Formats: sequence, structure tokens, C-alpha cells
Amino acid sequence: MKKIPNPARNKSFVIWLVFIVLAVGFFKFYEKANKKLVKDFNYPKFLQAVEKNQVKKDSIVFNEIAKEIKGELNTEGQRELGGKSFLIQGNVSDKGFEILEKQGITPSYANKDKTLWMTVFLSLLPLFLILGIFIFFIKQIQAGSGKAFSFGKSRSFGFR
Repeated sequence: MKKIPNPARNKSFVIWLVFIVLAVGFFKFYEKANKKLVKDFNYPKFLQAVEKNQVKKDSIVFNEIAKEIKGELNTEGQRELGGKSFLIQGNVSDKGFEILEKQGITPSYANKDKTLWMTVFLSLLPLFLILGIFIFFIKQIQAGSGKAFSFGKSRSFGFR
């Protein structure tokens, strides 16, 4: 007797496979982003790196809304500090500009607040994933022969 494959089972397997691939992809993306950033980097260390010429001069960006300084390190800075780029809270006012100008660095300015949208997205992402998995399970339960949540439709009392 030949066994007939269950298409619902194959569909379920494919969906789980997609979830696993997405989870691994998110993990790799997060891990890659964190490897590029310098660990334990703050404003005083940034000023020291500027004095030692370990910062790429054309890469520094001041974000006035978020009060953040973003930039990249040159090869010497990457070797000493263990990362490629940095993102710190710091002095983005006129005084901060003057400090960098003394070292021959002219920062560019960005006034966009991307952190709010990223925070909202990242905080709601787990909720949407849990909701999606819940809906998926409910549909899988109803796809079976038992038809869960079909109350009042029992044929045991002769109702048709």
C-alpha cells in the first residue's frame, strides 16, 4: 500500500524552515553590526583617538538631535581599539566642533532622528513575531480533522 504524502505537513515544514532561516539571518546581521563597533568607546577615548590621529578625518558625523558622534577609525585605530567604527554620545555643540577643528577635522552634521523609528520597530518586532506564530498555530489546529474552536457543531445529539 502506497503512502500518500500530507501536503499540510510539507507546508508546515517549509514555514518552520523559513522561520529558522530568518532567525539565523537576524542573528548574523546583529553579530556583524556589533563586530564593527568599538567596544567600551566613550567621549574621552574618542578625544584621545583624535589626538593620536586614529580617526578618519572625513568620516565624523555629528547628530545634533540624538547628541551622537559617529565615525570610522583608520587602520592604526582599528588595531589598537579593536573595531572599525564607533557611535558615542558626546559634545556636538560649538565647543565639540572647535576641539575637532584644532585637529584639522571638520565634522558633517545630520539632524535626522533614526533612533526613534528603530526603537519602535525593534520593540514591536517580537510582538508581531509572536502574533504571527499564534495565528499560524491556530490555522494549523483548525486545518486538522478535529476543527478546534468549532463549538456547538457536534453531531452526537442528532443536530445537522
